[in-house]
Amino acid sequence: MAEPLFYAGVLVRVRPDVWAEGLAALAAVDGVELHHQDIETGRVVATVETRAMEQQESVIRTIRGLPGVLLAEPVYAYATEGESA
Repeated sequence: MAEPLFYAGVLVRVRPDVWAEGLAALAAVDGVELHHQDIETGRVVATVETRAMEQQESVIRTIRGLPGVLLAEPVYAYATEGESA
């Protein structure tokens, strides 16, 4: 049986004056994928994929600590139960 995977949809707000740097920093975080990006509102929708809930929490804390990030709030969470190979 495969290990479960943990997914979170995260709303991130990035300061517009450091938009490019903020997006680059977000994209560099392991397990993070960027989706919708709106410089006018500073909003970015990202997904976080990890193998443990503790890792997911750690990644979100990392995002919150990135330069230019005003907030990072999980708005959706899902965990697989693992699948047989």
